[in-house]
Amino acid sequence: MIMVKKKNRKEIIEVKQRAIAPMEMVDPRKQVAFAKSCAEALMDIMKKKEKKVMIGDEQYLEFEDWQTIARFYNLFAGIESTEKIMESGHAGEEFAGYSAKAVVRNNQGIVVSSAEASCLRSEPNWNKRKQYDKEKKIWIEVDVPEFQLKSMAQTRAMAKALRSILGWVAVLGGYKPTPAEELDNGEVRVKLVKKVKEPFTKEESSRKEILKCSDCGKQITDAEKTYSLKNYRLVLCRKCQGKYKPKK
Repeated sequence: MIMVKKKNRKEIIEVKQRAIAPMEMVDPRKQVAFAKSCAEALMDIMKKKEKKVMIGDEQYLEFEDWQTIARFYNLFAGIESTEKIMESGHAGEEFAGYSAKAVVRNNQGIVVSSAEASCLRSEPNWNKRKQYDKEKKIWIEVDVPEFQLKSMAQTRAMAKALRSILGWVAVLGGYKPTPAEELDNGEVRVKLVKKVKEPFTKEESSRKEILKCSDCGKQITDAEKTYSLKNYRLVLCRKCQGKYKPKK
């Protein structure tokens, strides 16, 4: 039998003090150097990413991208709680969506960041969605399943918690600090797209923004943008629109 000697009170206190050492004790020059290294590694990964979240010329990080940065720092995001949101309606209490609270822990299990987020039916993309009825051969509107709203609330909360502590690293890599999931609300996406103008000539492109597909980044026309927003609530080129159409 192997006997393990118990730590005395003084040793336990010393271990806890080391675990919660304040950030200012870390050499800032070394911290910035490591952050730049993480940003460069992230950039290499993002360049190889097939589907990028693009709004105008800006690229946004998705939850899995924030998880990548977190791994560099041995940080882990998790859900602490999820609650169903109910509100008063014509028929009494009605389902409105979900809210979630997430925490980020280090490899010692200490919480270093937290955030709350929600996903509601009142958001354009999370109330009704178009679905193709193969029997009737028409597009119909259906309610977004509750589990999808719950999942998105959790994803947003975790991405937000990671952003609050690692956003500066993403900025070093040239990326926007706002998680892509926070832009999933149709109203926000449309407002940002309205700032983008229709494609111009090479001479004009240097002084005016070019409208691009949010999926593949290809330049598109104003007509494609209008049709795409009306039918998919996303800015997509014709090719990417085809991904959402039923196979014939």
